[in-house]
Amino acid sequence: MRLLKTVLAIFGFLTIFTFSAISQSTNRILVDQSTLENSSGNDFWIASKIKTDFINDILNYSSIEVINSSDTDRIKALQKDSESSSYGETVVELGKRIQAGRYITIKTTRIGNTYTASFNVINITTGKSEYGYSMPEAYSEAEFISKAHGELAVQALKNAFNVKLTPAVEKLILGNGNLIINSNESVKEAKENLEAIKAEQARLTKELSNLNSAAMTSAQYEAQQARLKTQQALLKQQQLNAEQMVKRVQEDAERKAREEDAKKKRDSQTQNEIIAVTKDLEQKAAQIRSKNLKDMTASQRISIIEGEKQILVQSIAEIENNLINNQNRMNSEQKKELAELDRRFNDVNTDEYKIFHTKDGLLNDTGNQAYKDEYDSIIKKYNTLIAQNQAEVKNRTNTSQNALRQKIQSDIEELEKQTYSADSVSDNGLYFRVDEYDGDKSGWNYYYAFYFGGEQIIEDSEILTYKEITGTYPAKYAKRVESGEPGYTDYVNFKNYSSNVTKFDSYFRMNVPYIQATIKYTIKSEKYYEPSKYTIQLNSIEFINLDTGRTVASKNINKNIAYTFSPVTAVDYRTTSAKNTDEKAEAEQIRIQRKKEAEEKLQQQKEEERLKKEQQKLEEKLIKAERKAKIKSHSTFGNLFLFPGVLSFYNSMDGIGLSLGYTGTIGISRNLFAGVDLEVGKLVSENKASFKNQNTFDGSSSTDIDSSNLSELNSDYFEYLIALQIGENANLGRHARLLLTQEIGCIYNSFGLGVGTGFEFYYGTVGFSMNYTLDWTYAHGFLDRYSIVFETCF
Repeated sequence: MRLLKTVLAIFGFLTIFTFSAISQSTNRILVDQSTLENSSGNDFWIASKIKTDFINDILNYSSIEVINSSDTDRIKALQKDSESSSYGETVVELGKRIQAGRYITIKTTRIGNTYTASFNVINITTGKSEYGYSMPEAYSEAEFISKAHGELAVQALKNAFNVKLTPAVEKLILGNGNLIINSNESVKEAKENLEAIKAEQARLTKELSNLNSAAMTSAQYEAQQARLKTQQALLKQQQLNAEQMVKRVQEDAERKAREEDAKKKRDSQTQNEIIAVTKDLEQKAAQIRSKNLKDMTASQRISIIEGEKQILVQSIAEIENNLINNQNRMNSEQKKELAELDRRFNDVNTDEYKIFHTKDGLLNDTGNQAYKDEYDSIIKKYNTLIAQNQAEVKNRTNTSQNALRQKIQSDIEELEKQTYSADSVSDNGLYFRVDEYDGDKSGWNYYYAFYFGGEQIIEDSEILTYKEITGTYPAKYAKRVESGEPGYTDYVNFKNYSSNVTKFDSYFRMNVPYIQATIKYTIKSEKYYEPSKYTIQLNSIEFINLDTGRTVASKNINKNIAYTFSPVTAVDYRTTSAKNTDEKAEAEQIRIQRKKEAEEKLQQQKEEERLKKEQQKLEEKLIKAERKAKIKSHSTFGNLFLFPGVLSFYNSMDGIGLSLGYTGTIGISRNLFAGVDLEVGKLVSENKASFKNQNTFDGSSSTDIDSSNLSELNSDYFEYLIALQIGENANLGRHARLLLTQEIGCIYNSFGLGVGTGFEFYYGTVGFSMNYTLDWTYAHGFLDRYSIVFETCF
């Protein structure tokens, strides 16, 4: 996985080139020393960095088994004599012990502020050099770190190890595969690359399936399996990149085709102007690229910092291994001296030691003391030697390690204080395209995507208006007129507007860098316990007219994006004391934060309880208000199903009776209600005669006795009432009110009118009322009705 991350980070997210490197040799290669000549003192780590990346390149793009001479654990596992603590006096002996066929030495040379490198491949059996290579060009520190290992690896793979490299894989290893943002690659080439990647994936799958049947050691099997899986994962990422590139190249090809059609319809003067401006813009773009190549990018700075960290860790590991090996050697020598001590003191035939023995051959008191003294002296001697060696090694290395730690910290500070930029002209991570003119929006739609360290950080699209690009507003349509005629100026303005749109469409279709997009950002390194993690703080993006040098538009971004540098394991480069101090400070910060969170949680719980209580009170208040409103509006209904809601006693001309029924009302306003009264009754006592009130129009009245219907009245006679009501009420208190009711309907078997009053007692949604109603009907005259009503309110 570490190798995969190394390749992805070094070669970048935008790599689309495939590889079909097939090794012709399965020899084991030992990479021995990597030296640096003319070191400045702070750059000693570069030699180890080049060596590590060179080994990774060989492992990733061939089946050659590469052993780093610094990897003592691996070397021990490969040695026949696994218990031996020494590897041999020379690299040749070491190579023979691990059965390596050749070894490589790498030399880096500092020339002023630039660096160059070379390597030599030597046959372990013959001791002769098989191949050597020296870089023809020197690079700045940042460029050297990025490019040197790839250049050395390509030469070694092709010419020393006979590995077949396609042009695509060469491009990939050299690190040029990421420079494709403004690629002129054809659609055919892009599709061929994509198909080649798919074919390579199929080949690797087959090779993995055949791996189990191959004759090799377990170490070789693990190395081959890791290499193939690493390549598979890399190819998967390359396929995504290649598919994206095919899409972009197709879009560019379509744009160029549209430009060719437009060129045929364009007049020669306009075309010549476009060619002249294009040539001038390309020259300006070349100057920008040349200038930006000299500046160290944020990605290069991070690569250097992480390289320094990794070398520091390797240095610490090597020192620990050296100390262990030295201690093992000292223990072995001490064991030999103690064995010799035992032999001497057990020899009773030597005159020197006879005095230490009894007649039985055992040590006497003097002998025991002498043995103890020499034994203690040997133990003390080797303990002292081990301690002196540890102190000497640590004193010797602490200076350089502390210097490297300080440089790492200094480089991080330098990284964080800079403001960086990526632009669409320099091809350093910002992809930018502009579409043809959109008349509805009076401008050109654009799209950009920013890549950092092989990862897409952000993408967006918006519009650049005609006013922003040209500095003038679009002109309204004007019909053709001759010079000097009214409207001639408007006509000229419109023609210029139309001509500008034509020219800019041409530039954008051909990807001429008329507009340079530049994104600005800063980098922040995360805390020590996440040492390979950074935050990219995107500030803004601006658009510059290269023809005029004027910034035509800008946009604030203000986004923080997490970024992890993946080639190396996260490294804690601090000293033990600094680590302890930081950890204590971090622990205190965590304690304070947790305390603050606990207090905030407690406060939040209290607030939630308070709000809950307030909500409960509010709900209770609303319920009460709702009940009160319902009661005040007199929305009462008799319980029709459980038992009758109205019990009435009435006295009429026909007799005395009882009725049961149902009364339902609904509130119209706070003190006004309407409803219906339904009752069925029975006479319980009949009058011997019925009285009929005779009313005259002059206001007089008389009462006649009518005995004609007495025979019709009996104990089975039923009366009924169906009446519509309207009434009003007046509250007397919290649980009581007065009622006034008027009704009209079929009252006790005849049409009539009634008016009544009553008193109601209620609580909540239920209550009882006692009512008196005086009814008049045309058949029976006046009726007195006394009612008890059970009410419930909904």
